[in-house]
This record gives sequence, structure tokens and C-alpha cells, in this order.
Amino acid sequence: MPLLQADKLLHRLRCGKRFLGDGAVGSELMKSGVDPARTVYASTERPELVRELHQKSIEAGAQMLTCNTFGMPDAGN
Repeated sequence: MPLLQADKLLHRLRCGKRFLGDGAVGSELMKSGVDPARTVYASTERPELVRELHQKSIEAGAQMLTCNTFGMPDAGN
């Protein structure tokens, strides 16, 4: 199933329908050798790796992708 466009995703959410998303991007980055302290920078430092991980999620059926926020500082601090 292809990725959902933002408006279609919002419609499905509002209607209470389910969808499949990716997950554990930070963990997968670390498994691929990215230092845990650098996972939030992987999109700029290792874009090819991030693209590869997202492509695998799409091939597995993900309908939406998230960014790698593992280790992101708490916005409240």
C-alpha cells in the first residue's frame, strides 16, 4: 500500500480508521552504526541511510513515515 497524502491521512484519523506507520527509526539507525547521540542528526549526516530505512518501511507496508527523533531533547526543558 502506498504512502498516504497528508489530507487523506488526516481524513482517516478523523474517521477513526487505522493505518500502518513506521517505527523505531532511531533504533534502526543505531543498529546500522549511528552513534546514539547522533541519531537526531542522521537526516543531514547520513541521508542515504535514512532513505534506505524509510524505503524498507514502505516495502513493509507503511502508509506514513516519521522522522528520527530518538534522543530528541524534551521541548519542555
